[in-house]
Amino acid sequence: MNSDNDRSNKFPRRNLSNSIALAFQLLNGVSKAGADVKTTASVLGYTSVSGATKTALAAMRLYGLIEKPHGKDTVVPSEALIRLHTATSQTEKSDFCRKLALNPPLFAEMHSEGLNSDDTALLLRWLMLQNLPERAARTAARIYSENARFVGLGQSSPGPFQLPLSSEIKPAKRTLPLALEVGQPAAKPEGIRFDFALVTCDASISFSRDFGEADLKSLRQYLDLLEQSWRVRQTKG
Repeated sequence: MNSDNDRSNKFPRRNLSNSIALAFQLLNGVSKAGADVKTTASVLGYTSVSGATKTALAAMRLYGLIEKPHGKDTVVPSEALIRLHTATSQTEKSDFCRKLALNPPLFAEMHSEGLNSDDTALLLRWLMLQNLPERAARTAARIYSENARFVGLGQSSPGPFQLPLSSEIKPAKRTLPLALEVGQPAAKPEGIRFDFALVTCDASISFSRDFGEADLKSLRQYLDLLEQSWRVRQTKG
C-alpha cells in the first residue's frame, strides 16, 4: 500500500457476508446498468443517503461487488457480483467469495503475512504497528476475522509465517546449544521452558502446556512484531 492513510481508510467497515447480502438485494432491485445513489439507497432500505448508506456502499466497492464509474453518480453491480449471483456450484461460490474477501488491500496484506485470524491480540498489534488508530485497528481486526471464518481463509494461509532476516541483526559469534528444561511432572506436568543465550543477554520462554506447530507459527508472528517494535524504539531513541 502507498501510505499509512491508505491503511486507515481503505478497508471495509462491513463484513463480506453482510455486503454480499446487500449487493444481492441491490442486484434484484435495479438493472445491471445500475442506478443513481439515491435510488440505490432506497433499494437497500435506507431512507436517505446517510453515513450508513455511504459506509455500506464503500464496503461493497472495496470488496469489488459494485462499481462507481468515475465522474458519475451511479452505482453499478460489478461483473464479479453477477458471476457470484449466477454461480451454480458451491465450490464456485466459495472460490468467488475467497477472492472477494482479499480484494481490500489491507486484508490482502494481512493474509499474505500469514497472520492468525483467530488471534485478536496479534492482529491488533500488527495493525497498530502499521499506524492505524486503535479504533480503526479494532474494526479491521474484527472484520478480517469474520471474513476469514466466512470464507475459510485460515484453512489456506500461504504457508507458515517466516521471520524476515535482517542484515542489521548480527548472529551470535558462538553457537550455543538450546537447553530444554522440563518442569517437575508433579508440579507442572504440561509446562515446558526454553532457556537460551542471545548476543548481549540471556532469555527464556515458558509455555503452560505442550508446544505444537500452531504455537510455533504464532510465536514467529510475535517475534516479527517484537522486531518491528524494537526498530521503532531504536528510531525514536
